[in-house]
Amino acid sequence: MSDPISPAHKEPSSEYQRYGEDLRRRDAERAHDKNHEAWLKTSQAAVAAGNQALRVALLINGGAAVSLLTFVGALPVDKKAAIASTLSSFAWGVAAAALGVALAYCTNYCETRAISSRSLTWDHPWLVPTRETRRWGAAIWVFQLAAIACCISSLGLFVYGMQSVKQALQAL
Repeated sequence: MSDPISPAHKEPSSEYQRYGEDLRRRDAERAHDKNHEAWLKTSQAAVAAGNQALRVALLINGGAAVSLLTFVGALPVDKKAAIASTLSSFAWGVAAAALGVALAYCTNYCETRAISSRSLTWDHPWLVPTRETRRWGAAIWVFQLAAIACCISSLGLFVYGMQSVKQALQAL
């Protein structure tokens, strides 16, 4: 009686192995393509977010400063100093917002670097974080927190400036 499992059936054929390798390669290529798409979308988001945040910051604080300057121009000379002194909070608000925009850009830049620093492999999980990926991840958190602090500061300076204007007008 012969063995029902012949040696040819114990090991997969070379054609079967090539088929398995092709499947793995296609899976890896899909993972690599998704990683590249994520990197591309993040880069585009960095530019769009930076532009929008800059417009908003300049509109809020810059608009308040221009309005205040226009109003101060119509005041008598002896009353201009009280109102003009409130302009500095709007100027600092513009500076804080601009810094926040720069930090938001840095956050998105670090994100794209983190995505592109992953090691692409032909074996599952297809993308492997590296030491560099972890460093970029830490930088992302630092820049995000700093950008959030700048944006909150900018809004706070706007509110403070409006309160200062209110008090200066009431004192007139």
